[in-house]
Amino acid sequence: MSAAESPHRGDSHENSSVNTATPAEQRSIDPLRNMVTALSDNKIESLASKLNAIDNRATGLPAEAINLLGNQFLVDRHSLGWLEILLTESSRFEHISKQEFASMCCKFFLECNADQIRLCPVKFTELAAAYSSVAVKTDASGAVLPLYTAVLKLRPSSQHLTGIHAELVKVCLKSQCHHVARRILDDDIVHIDDRKSGTTALSVLLYFYYGGLTYAASRKYDRALQFFSTALSLPSDSVSAVMVEAYKKYTVLCILQHGKPIDLPEYARFIVRSIKPFVTPYVELSNAFLDSEDSAFLSVVEKHHSTFAEDRNIGLLQQCQERRTRRSIQKLTQTFLTLSLDAIAERVGLDRGSIEALLVQMISDGAIHATIDQPHGTVVFREDNDGFDTEESLARLQECITATGQLYDRIKDIDTELRTAPKYVKKMSQGKDDNGDMVVDTFDDAV
Repeated sequence: MSAAESPHRGDSHENSSVNTATPAEQRSIDPLRNMVTALSDNKIESLASKLNAIDNRATGLPAEAINLLGNQFLVDRHSLGWLEILLTESSRFEHISKQEFASMCCKFFLECNADQIRLCPVKFTELAAAYSSVAVKTDASGAVLPLYTAVLKLRPSSQHLTGIHAELVKVCLKSQCHHVARRILDDDIVHIDDRKSGTTALSVLLYFYYGGLTYAASRKYDRALQFFSTALSLPSDSVSAVMVEAYKKYTVLCILQHGKPIDLPEYARFIVRSIKPFVTPYVELSNAFLDSEDSAFLSVVEKHHSTFAEDRNIGLLQQCQERRTRRSIQKLTQTFLTLSLDAIAERVGLDRGSIEALLVQMISDGAIHATIDQPHGTVVFREDNDGFDTEESLARLQECITATGQLYDRIKDIDTELRTAPKYVKKMSQGKDDNGDMVVDTFDDAV
């Protein structure tokens, strides 16, 4: 399943475009115009409350409603009026084309008032989903900046996830603007509040799935694994198509990055057991990679080549085979001090010219510490003598210490927030959790 093919709520907007409201179903434009102009300045909360109660898909608007946009309704002053009209039109496309709709949405997201749209986060997110659904089929790159701006306006902080995050990362994948997506993805998410940010279970799942695809495309495999692992660990009563696709990528990246399967958290075991019947080729692939013979892995790749090609994983599997060869060479450094190029080539199954080029690359990358003696055709392996006494090593060490300290502070803040939550306090006072078990608080002991 590709990024653009994954199921999400935005697709329903296009499917419902065939529905046409009758004159009786259409709302008169006068009440909407009067309400927006009267309440936008001093009673914006009241306006938001009234608009939130309207079902935009149940009723339409007359054609002249579009004329209000830019004439009587100014984007920054009457943002909720723009939101109401554009969202209603997105479910029908009666009066404007999809290209005109996309152009108006672009203007709206760039110029709308953040304080106003935060009062209607669900509708704002629904409009963003409708816009991205149109954009991925017309002009994905043109939607990157508007949706990026929409995320910044809706989220209370960089630690909050919104329902628009997934839409932004999706159009970035479609347009290959991975660097823009990473500006959002690099922010660690701590808060998910559907009341403030318009998130749904599906939008959260898609965010981590699309994020994993973005990092994989950027060759940041550790971060990609973290996102796919999170997608597979989200609370769920059943398996979705998105989870199945995430598991496929997770399996291949575990092989590529670690050379073996990495177990998911205990609470994700139910999901993994439910997914495995749908991903038999990947289960076989993971088992074959652990085999000492290269032929087993290559046999599985050849056997299920069409499946892997359909899932767009052939490139990653080729990297897995290259990584397997590199690991074979690294194992030789643990056994031998000196070895001939011919012997190394024979052990890893490559010709002498290819093995010499690979050794040069691995030495340059710091993957192994060795010296090639070309006149004698031998390789002398050395131990890693990094004693963290260089400026570069000390800088890396300091960076890790700083990141660890920030993570500790963040966990403490979350712990404090949970401790003071009314529901938690009530449970602690009763001494039991939802299952009737005694509550044991061990965080202080752990830290």
